Amino acid sequence: MANKITEVVILQESVIASWAKDIVTFAMFAGTMYFNHRVLSGNGWVDVLLLIMVMLWLAGLNSSRAFKGSRTDAIQWLQEREKAE
Repeated sequence: MANKITEVVILQESVIASWAKDIVTFAMFAGTMYFNHRVLSGNGWVDVLLLIMVMLWLAGLNSSRAFKGSRTDAIQWLQEREKAE
């Protein structure tokens, strides 16, 4: 069986869409921290696990298999990757 490589292509978004996504992300992270401290009595291990998850997610953004750019640049990048295989 041939190994298939998964590649991620992220097309550029508008400034307003980017802001909205950032606000929702921050609100969800802050809400999780609030829930942790309000309901779970501020368990420090939950805070540490959340921070580790964020760090892993940020490290994944810099992957060589991920591309960020415009639609035409993404098509060109995928065609070049296909030729290299």
